[in-house]
Amino acid sequence: MKSKINFTSAVGEGKNVVMTASVQRLYESPQRGAKETVVKEPDEKQMNAKPWVPWGPTNMYPQEVMKDLRKSSLIKRIFNDLSDIHVGSGLIYGTYEDSEEGTRIFKPGYLEEVDEFLMENDAFAVQKQLVLDLETVFNAFPEFIWNDKHTKIVQYNPIKAPYCRTQRRNTSGRSKFVYVSGKWPMPSINQYSRVAIDNGSGENLYKFCLPISYASMDLGLYYSIPHWDTIRNNGWLDVAEKVPRIINTMYANESILKYQVIIPMTYFSDSYCDWEDMTDAEQEEAKKLLEEDLSEFLSDIKNYGKSFNSYVKVSEDGTTLKPAIEIKSVDNSKLSKDGFLVDAAAANAETCFATGYSVVLSGVGVPGAKSSQGSGSTIREELWKMQAMMASRRDVSLKPLRLITKINEWKIDGKRIVWKYGDISTIQTLNKNPDGKEPVVTGD
Repeated sequence: MKSKINFTSAVGEGKNVVMTASVQRLYESPQRGAKETVVKEPDEKQMNAKPWVPWGPTNMYPQEVMKDLRKSSLIKRIFNDLSDIHVGSGLIYGTYEDSEEGTRIFKPGYLEEVDEFLMENDAFAVQKQLVLDLETVFNAFPEFIWNDKHTKIVQYNPIKAPYCRTQRRNTSGRSKFVYVSGKWPMPSINQYSRVAIDNGSGENLYKFCLPISYASMDLGLYYSIPHWDTIRNNGWLDVAEKVPRIINTMYANESILKYQVIIPMTYFSDSYCDWEDMTDAEQEEAKKLLEEDLSEFLSDIKNYGKSFNSYVKVSEDGTTLKPAIEIKSVDNSKLSKDGFLVDAAAANAETCFATGYSVVLSGVGVPGAKSSQGSGSTIREELWKMQAMMASRRDVSLKPLRLITKINEWKIDGKRIVWKYGDISTIQTLNKNPDGKEPVVTGD
């Protein structure tokens, strides 16, 4: 029943077949294969009965932020880079000395007790985690552990911000506890613990917590709201997430729609002498076999570079008739991804603007085109500028160490030590630092 296929050598220009509907749906629907989850806002009366203050309308703000950060290949790196710039080359402590000119000069110092504390607590990593929470959600929750005699702090740790909620303020305007749970928004009584904010609570005397936060322009009595949060609300973060999936869909469509095969209905009656006598099932089977042969021939890599014969009918007057089967190449030349790449570059630039991260340091731009990255000198100047602008943020993140210094009474020559971060060393031009040994100026 199966007949030999007659292929045509006339591969012409076909239609530009683009599944624009499927591309458009990517702008309007969640990721393919993923179920769209809707977080139900807790009942207001039920939430008000709890001792903690909800973080966001659903009490899941930091968890929602972490979920949204996965949409962008840039923003998580930005927060990590901002944290690296913030902590710089590490912690430095010392005292201020008065110079002969009447100015105060920072003099790095050394105390064995302090160095042992920093080493045993892996202080650099602790500060990095605290700074990551501050840079991302503008709030951090360092925890402090007392010694047995309750006279000195011997350990401090970061409690990751998404696990923490602050207690409602009492009549004196103070919050006494931080609630810690991995079961937000509404953990049961056995699914959370609480840590005293100060040591006057009479509970958990071996430890306490000191919430710290960046200043924020938004109204937030208990939690600071990051200024970069605008890109979650205005749609730019969604654009950054959807462009790669749109382009991926385009590539998938291109790889599938390579050829348009035109088969006239008379092909089967010409090829099968008993076509009219065949049952519907037999005719469908014949069509299926033809489609399988065509698909195998057009997709088999073994046929690459090969030629094939095609037979056509010629009329009595010598006119070549239309071939039995015609194969046209689908033209995808009009399927441009450049516009979407521009959208992605704009989304990345908006992400840099919102987070305060230098566009020069990120090097954002349209792939294949000139990036925003400048010369080595420009990059170095941008890094120095960002480190200089970290002063107020560094003051917040060093607050835990200042508290420990006060409680532990760390002093050098009778002066209480102060804390700083060392700025990241950058390569200077040869005329400024010919041997590469110029000392790095410490930051605040």
